[in-house]
Amino acid sequence: MSDPRSRLRRLVERIYLYELKPLYPVTTKLGTRRLRTAASYLAQAQMVMDQIKADDRVSPKRHVLLLARAEQMLTRLAEAEARVRPALTPADLLREVGRR
Repeated sequence: MSDPRSRLRRLVERIYLYELKPLYPVTTKLGTRRLRTAASYLAQAQMVMDQIKADDRVSPKRHVLLLARAEQMLTRLAEAEARVRPALTPADLLREVGRR
C-alpha cells in the first residue's frame, strides 16, 4: 500500500478517519498503529467481498478471516488503551508529593 492513490489505500484512509478514529480515541503511537492496521484489514475484507461477487475463485473464508483479524486488533487496542495511565494533573502531583 505504498501508492497513496490506490483504491485500497484510499479505502483504508476513509475507514480510519471516518469510521474507526471517532470510535476509538487513541493516546499512544502503538494505538494509532493498531487502529491503522485494523483499518487495513477492514479495507482488504471489503475488497475481497467485492471480488467474491465477480470471481468464483475467491473464497468467503478469506473475508471472514480478515474481519476476525480486524476485530482482534481492535480488541487489543481497547485493552492496551485501558491500561494506559492518564497524564497527571497538577492536583494529582500535589497529592503524590503530599503522600511522601
